[in-house]
Amino acid sequence: MAKFFGFLFKLVKPPQFNSWQTFTALAVFFFISAIAANDFLREVLAFTSFICLGIGVTWAGLEQSWVITPWLTSAFICLFLRGLLNISPQILLLGWLPGAACLAIIPHCVRSDFSWHPPNLASRRYLTILFTSQLLLTCWLEFFFVVQGWIMAYPSLLVDDFSQSLFVRQVQMGTEPLPRSIQLLNLLRPAIELELGNKDWPTMERWLQQLYTVPHSMDDFVKPALARSTWATLPENEFWQVTAIASPSPDRPDGYQLRWIAQWTGPRSPAAEENNPYDSDLLCTLYPENQASYVECNEARQINAPTSEDLTPFLE
Repeated sequence: MAKFFGFLFKLVKPPQFNSWQTFTALAVFFFISAIAANDFLREVLAFTSFICLGIGVTWAGLEQSWVITPWLTSAFICLFLRGLLNISPQILLLGWLPGAACLAIIPHCVRSDFSWHPPNLASRRYLTILFTSQLLLTCWLEFFFVVQGWIMAYPSLLVDDFSQSLFVRQVQMGTEPLPRSIQLLNLLRPAIELELGNKDWPTMERWLQQLYTVPHSMDDFVKPALARSTWATLPENEFWQVTAIASPSPDRPDGYQLRWIAQWTGPRSPAAEENNPYDSDLLCTLYPENQASYVECNEARQINAPTSEDLTPFLE
């Protein structure tokens, strides 16, 4: 341990007071002091340590002619503003590269006596390429954040096909995402079994017969059921439509099969128009038991759902 601290001391020991090693040593000193301090004093010492470290790293980069010095300094400034003003990391990341380009331009425009002078012709070409390249990378970062915002608001887009996109490439990490319609129908399943079970069978049978032939909108049932569930409130929810269609049960002559269909009505890629990765359905069997209705539902599954609809009020 003593050898380690001895090596560390030799590493940061300043050869003279006016050097980058002095600020590095001060950063270490203030950091150790912050550990032993409390509350407000700890924050002050921690910020002071961070400032000294940033100055030391920038000084060392300029002295050693590191190419990445402007980007390191800009990163330190962004991190400092994050801790001091609690600015959004996204905003700071977008300002990091243009800030680094501005710092890289300063040595070409400012003399050692801090007087300003225009850069020469060769430097102007280099600085123009440098600054515009950093702006271009910043635009790509902003585009990344925009796409991430779309995915946060419309997570169902993850199941779409981006193979024909010129800008977006979908990277598969882990298991393939399931359509959100499966989650929607599985959340509705307990409400379906509760609401349709133990009803007067003749009344239930008359209602099921109204749902023959084409899917019927079930908004009057779905919205209250989802409000009581853990279904997340997202902007994409307005693009989900749940319909139901009844038919004779293939397993029970005296029963019915009620097919619940969750359909995506929002935008989709041309490939998704053919493959339809969004829609899912839920099959429920209803049959009489002691003159009352009994309901059994399977797990939701992904399907290619029909799109026709006809409004029919839900059974009261």
